[in-house]
Amino acid sequence: MQSSRITPHAPGPVQRDSIISEMVLEGGALVLADKGICCIDEFDKMDEGDRTAIHEVMEQQTVSIAKAGITTTLNTRTTLLAAANPAWGRYDVRRSPAENIALPAALLSRFDLMWLILDKANAEQDRRLATHVMAVHKEGKAPPPEGCLEP
Repeated sequence: MQSSRITPHAPGPVQRDSIISEMVLEGGALVLADKGICCIDEFDKMDEGDRTAIHEVMEQQTVSIAKAGITTTLNTRTTLLAAANPAWGRYDVRRSPAENIALPAALLSRFDLMWLILDKANAEQDRRLATHVMAVHKEGKAPPPEGCLEP
């Protein structure tokens, strides 16, 4: 399960079922990923309410719902892979990961692993990468390595 929603833990909308005329709850990304992997991009963009709720998800592997007359607890036994961006556009090695990502240390501590992918500014390497990506999208294949002739 992959999600770029700002509210990945959310159980989903509560709607009136047209057949049974009762309120029904749909599972959100983490509920649907139960016993699987949920990948969440833009984890740092989560609002405060979602951050509070995701503590339960990461610690208890459940999410508690009290919405539209429905009160229940749903399983979220999932591996969570989250990606976040530096708070100031670039990672500052003089600051802690919690400061750089602008997420509470209590939330970051719930992850078993955390690794950094640092973008070191290099104009030549960035040019080669951009040329490669553009060629793949334009030509449908990777260009030959520099200095090599096409067959």
